[in-house]
Amino acid sequence: MEFLFISFLILVYLQLAKTKKKLNLPPSSSPPRLPVIGNIHQLGKLPHHSHRDLAAKHGSLLLLVVSTAKMAKEVIKKA
Repeated sequence: MEFLFISFLILVYLQLAKTKKKLNLPPSSSPPRLPVIGNIHQLGKLPHHSHRDLAAKHGSLLLLVVSTAKMAKEVIKKA
């Protein structure tokens, strides 16, 4: 009885694995992130130095997230 149940679970799992669509995402050069903390663990002991080095390499605006159109207009006006 247990063998039948385990076999059934394996068959269901295999069927679901076949039917999942795999996303065709472009390759990423960024390192893998950890859930919740993101890449904070890569900043090192002196985060302000890490930010300075990143800004020197990639420019002064590293990441900007604007959640409303009104705020986007403000950011564009002041930029």
